[in-house]
Amino acid sequence: MRQKKQNQNKPRVMGPVLMVLCTLFLACSQFLMKIASDTMALSFEGIFLNWAFLAGLAAAGFGAVIMTLAFKHGDLSSLFPLISLSFIWTLLIAALVFEESIHLFAYIGVALIIVGVVVLGGEA
Repeated sequence: MRQKKQNQNKPRVMGPVLMVLCTLFLACSQFLMKIASDTMALSFEGIFLNWAFLAGLAAAGFGAVIMTLAFKHGDLSSLFPLISLSFIWTLLIAALVFEESIHLFAYIGVALIIVGVVVLGGEA
């Protein structure tokens, strides 16, 4: 019991760092899936021989592994809200790489996500 109490007093930065890394992998996965969607044929070969699709699956898989490791270092209730950061990274990729126009509501959404992460993370 004493060991557990000592660990609770230590700053737990590894969990949030891993979750942010997870969100970057998830955003990369979405980027690769978007690339795959432009060239992928709707056939077994077209799907599973598409390098961007396979790389996107791998990035999502690595993200899931990193998320699982993050949960070793923190509470689910404080770490999981960070997953919403992947929406922000994906929005940035859409604007910077794919030159998609970003509307006012997207900026409002990003602000709300950031506020939500801070509120939920601080509450837990």
